Amino acid sequence: MLYDLYDTRTGQKVGELNETGLHNCTDPGAQAVLSRIVGRDLLTRADEEAFGEVIEEGEMCYLDQVSVTPSHPDYLAVLVRQLPILTHYEARPSIGMLS
Repeated sequence: MLYDLYDTRTGQKVGELNETGLHNCTDPGAQAVLSRIVGRDLLTRADEEAFGEVIEEGEMCYLDQVSVTPSHPDYLAVLVRQLPILTHYEARPSIGMLS
């Protein structure tokens, strides 16, 4: 699935995201921020209903938590869910094709 990435402060599109990573991100600031997040392991709840939620720093006991690696089949879904919490960018399903 392809997602368009938007800066939540300006509403402008800054790039695209799919299973292979970040694409067409020409803004150096957005590129720097997103490159630190995209491709790194994400920590989430192991509970099926809360899977994908961000784990806050104060909750680092690791009980009922799972690390989702980039090779995990649900990685992109977890990343899309966590991205606006971890950064000021959000991913929206794209209606176009990856160029």
